[in-house]
Amino acid sequence: MKNSSVLLLLLLLCIAGHGQVRYFVQGGANLGLLPTTENGVLYTLQGSNPLTQMALGTKSTFAKRPGGYLAGGIQYEVRPRLYLEGTLSFSLLRYRQQNEYHTAVLVGDIDGLPGGYRSRSMMTFYQAGSPLPPADFNLPAGMSVPSDRVVQSAEHGKANKAGLAQLLYADLAFTVKYRFWQRSSIGLGGGLSGLLSGSAINPRWAYKASDASPHEISQVDVYYEKHGLRDNLNPVTVFLQGVLEQGLNDNWSVQGGFSLYLSPLYRNIPAELNTDKTKIRLVTLGARYYFSHK
Repeated sequence: MKNSSVLLLLLLLCIAGHGQVRYFVQGGANLGLLPTTENGVLYTLQGSNPLTQMALGTKSTFAKRPGGYLAGGIQYEVRPRLYLEGTLSFSLLRYRQQNEYHTAVLVGDIDGLPGGYRSRSMMTFYQAGSPLPPADFNLPAGMSVPSDRVVQSAEHGKANKAGLAQLLYADLAFTVKYRFWQRSSIGLGGGLSGLLSGSAINPRWAYKASDASPHEISQVDVYYEKHGLRDNLNPVTVFLQGVLEQGLNDNWSVQGGFSLYLSPLYRNIPAELNTDKTKIRLVTLGARYYFSHK
């Protein structure tokens, strides 16, 4: 991405020295349209009779949260009505992720025995970065849930913000625009997007042992804390975009756009639970100011 930045700057400098150009700044709001993703896998327990299988499934939904962006760039007139733009922008993407995690043990039909579910379970939790429960959700080794008393639970922090993620990207884009009517233009382009930072408010589970029986838990505490997401996210992705611009006068215009990111949002997810991948779709709306005009 660093090499791409240098090439873009060199190209823009060459353009600025040989053609009619306009410099601009731009800002506005964005909204991420992340699709619901569902994945599942079936494992067979070798040597089991009757045949025994374990099914795992995940489902992630992403609630929309408004974000924003700032940009600057240069526009070069290739020929009347046809323009080439280079843009550097910084975008803040926000969303809240809810996950469902399903497990089931199935016993098949072998030797005339009827098959069916031996056990089924499902949990719903808010967490950004992965559809799988974190490692600290599982009981510590050697501990169990008591059968003769109720386990106390307590939440700490802002539970209503669990799963809320904020991702900051730097985008380099080229766009070809055509002015089809007076001050109205349409454009297509693409570029590279690099992750600068990512964080989310995610849950952390802590278990407290019983005084009477140290191998049984007496309380579960859930802490909602801010965690970094860089290790869970793809650092660089290619995107395609389409834009529509409406000029208001020689200096001001309004521009809307739609971007499709081609690489998955997340990484480090087991391949068998990552066939239906989450990819960013971004809608933008903002105002642009040109410093110079023809």
